[in-house]
Amino acid sequence: MKLERKKNSIRNIKYGFFNRFVTILFPFFMRTVIIYTMGTEYLGLSSLFSSILEVLSLSELGIGSVMIFELYEPVAKNDVDKICKLQNLYRIIYRIIGTIILIIGLFILPFLKFFIKGSYPSDVNLYILYILYLLNSSASYLMFSYKSSILTAYQRRDIVSNIGTGIHFVLYIVQLFCLFNFHNYYTYIIWIPIFTIIENILKAIYVKKMFPNYVPKGNLEKDEIKKILGRVKDLFGHKLSIVVTNSVDTIVISSFLGLNMVTLYNNYYYLMSAISGILDIIYEGILAGIGNSLVSESKEKNRKDFNKFFFVNAWIVGWCTICFLCLYQPMMELWMGKNLMLSFSSIILLCIYFYVWKIRKTVLVYKDAAGMWNIDNKKPYIEIIANLIVNIILVNIIGINGVIISTILSMLLISLPWENKVFFKQYFNENTKQYYKKFIKYIIITFLGCVATYMLCSLVNISGIVGFIIKIIICVVFPNLVLATFSRNNEYFKEAIRMIKIK
Repeated sequence: MKLERKKNSIRNIKYGFFNRFVTILFPFFMRTVIIYTMGTEYLGLSSLFSSILEVLSLSELGIGSVMIFELYEPVAKNDVDKICKLQNLYRIIYRIIGTIILIIGLFILPFLKFFIKGSYPSDVNLYILYILYLLNSSASYLMFSYKSSILTAYQRRDIVSNIGTGIHFVLYIVQLFCLFNFHNYYTYIIWIPIFTIIENILKAIYVKKMFPNYVPKGNLEKDEIKKILGRVKDLFGHKLSIVVTNSVDTIVISSFLGLNMVTLYNNYYYLMSAISGILDIIYEGILAGIGNSLVSESKEKNRKDFNKFFFVNAWIVGWCTICFLCLYQPMMELWMGKNLMLSFSSIILLCIYFYVWKIRKTVLVYKDAAGMWNIDNKKPYIEIIANLIVNIILVNIIGINGVIISTILSMLLISLPWENKVFFKQYFNENTKQYYKKFIKYIIITFLGCVATYMLCSLVNISGIVGFIIKIIICVVFPNLVLATFSRNNEYFKEAIRMIKIK
């Protein structure tokens, strides 16, 4: 089946942005309400439990990504029988996963206090609160979440986004109502698993209506199941690496520095992950299109598309990094006040963290689309061990900055060079020389943009919201002028502009 890749990608991105707007704006209000009405420790608990359960979801083993990858070919060939068999297999696996998460999560209950240094809210029962989070995590697997893979494989992430937008909008309204009227943390949390169940049911209903022929039935051959499980095994390490990077940092901060520092750090990380989530809409929106292209187009065309995507990604990531450097502290001062701000050295490190994290996505998206998880399956384990060791050592020496530095080093010195080398060698049959030439050029341009824009923003002596708005205007206009000036002779500049232009 020939998919309309460009049309679908644009639609996915457009509705994905609207969904992300809702899921960024309302949590922002709720974090503000919770901190000012209940205190920082409540948000610290929320972040800690979310991180623990993110680690537990390792039992998912990356099956979601493998599921979507395995669907690319039968979707392209309109092989209904194969799709039904795959759906049946995934339904069984996901139910097993949900049960495992529930059992292991309950086993962790007696040890919760070991993850918290210092005090926690006295009016909260840690175990009841944790169980609510646990039910939310397991319910997402025990229900019909596997059905969403069909929509993703058909490049209909816009449907997933629209359902998610509606559900989250109602959820946030209900939660805000409870916070303002009851000032009780339980009434805020209890709605999360309820709305997760509703969301999964709605997605299942829509998939059944849109694809009535795709009923989970039949069994794959043993060799096919073995091949799929082999891919899952290869992807497990990559999944583990992501969790260590995004979740263990929070657990380490809570264990060594306390819940207040967790909240302080996660206020900054929330803004960074919000922007990262917006960028992920682009990556998710084009992933299935890239997967379809890899099985239906020439390698030469895919190489050209890769370079365009890398250029666009480098531009966007560079611009976002410049904005973080110049707007992080003014934003936090207006939002949380000077008492809940990190040092400027932490801001610089967070900007480096963000840049290294997101600049890798071009290669990672292509690797995922091509199912290339086995070629660097040892890399994640080495990264994890190095990250954990350096993390625990540095957090005891230099505090919060040590946590950020350990993550940067593991990505920059292990993940990035390793995954680049194996991808270019295995798929394009070439070395990484040309890639790194472009990569270094983009880093230099971004660095110059950071210095120039920060100096310009420093000239703004107006404080408060007016000064912040002026700095936003500067960050919207000036960095892009700098990036455009340095990129005007880039062969992919005009072509990339046409590629991302929404008609």
